[in-house]
Amino acid sequence: MSTFRLSISPAFRLALLVVSGILLSDWFNFSHQTITPAFVTALLLSLAVLFLRRWIPSITLLVVPLTILVCLLVGATKLAVDRGSEMSLPDTALTHEVMILGSIVEPPQETKKVVRFVLQARQLKIGPVEMGIAGDIRVSVVRSRSDRTVDALKYGMTVALRGRLSRPSSARNPGEFSEKQYYEANGISLFMFVRGESSVLVLDSTGGSWLMRGGVAPAREFILKTLDATTEGESAEFLKGLLIGERDGISPQTKQAFTKSGVAHVLAVSGSNVVVVAGIFFFLFGLLRFPKWGVTLLTLGALVLYMLVTGSQPPVVRATITASVFMIGGLLQVRANPFNSLGVAALIILAIDARQLFDVGFQLSFVAVLSIVYLYPKMNTWIS
Repeated sequence: MSTFRLSISPAFRLALLVVSGILLSDWFNFSHQTITPAFVTALLLSLAVLFLRRWIPSITLLVVPLTILVCLLVGATKLAVDRGSEMSLPDTALTHEVMILGSIVEPPQETKKVVRFVLQARQLKIGPVEMGIAGDIRVSVVRSRSDRTVDALKYGMTVALRGRLSRPSSARNPGEFSEKQYYEANGISLFMFVRGESSVLVLDSTGGSWLMRGGVAPAREFILKTLDATTEGESAEFLKGLLIGERDGISPQTKQAFTKSGVAHVLAVSGSNVVVVAGIFFFLFGLLRFPKWGVTLLTLGALVLYMLVTGSQPPVVRATITASVFMIGGLLQVRANPFNSLGVAALIILAIDARQLFDVGFQLSFVAVLSIVYLYPKMNTWIS
């Protein structure tokens, strides 16, 4: 384990500043129209100072404060831009039945009554009015016994759906779980409820990436069918949740029992799964006498494949990025700095979507790893 020193952890320092900027932006509720000009101004001023310090040495004193200010504004601007990209709809879209055209961007999750998936929306129709939209919608399709179209829904299909839209609910009390904040942190700002086969029209079945359509989706289906064929009842549903995050088949009674016991996280695929998968493949590829760089790259490929099979759920995506940074860091450096690696992982995730900072899974993941790499050496020394 490495001793924590900010002076040798530039990525960790940068991550702290970016996180601080995101928190400030959330606190003051900056809009991207107001914060973006401030960021551009600070950036240009910093570049001017770097250019002029050769002729005006005293101006060098401004380099550090301006650098800190730019880093803070990077985080603040990123959050403002991400929140400004949320799907805007007319009020009538939430009070009337609508038609939405889009593509299924992940393998659907199926139960006896409901099929759920994420739809990348492209077009909205409210009565005679049509408009272009862009964003992800979490769709729930309720099916009847005679449905065939709903059963055939697959990744990559372009579909037209008729149903009702709603927004995730906000926290009713301070500190309470916010459904709105949770889903928005994962790129979803709307729900859609669809009833049956008559409200679903498949327009195209050839969309999506070749990797997902030809490799990931069949692999996921194979795992689900194998578990159904070899394991019965609640045990099969439990294994689906544990292995690939398919929890919809688990009974409410079982979920409640695990929640009361304080081990509800066992039912969901999480970062610990990624650690196990990485360990298995790292060991297997090592047995085959691959060089260190080959073992690392092949293990990274296996992790990405596993992430896609689980439906790219946020905890798995975070853990895959973090594990990848740590493995690549270990490959490139004689002695990897875990704090630097943690900072790089945080910056990558926040660069994708700054709203991830407000997801409790993100917070717990990084606090847990930080606690291990910082507190373990101190406690080990004290115990010794």
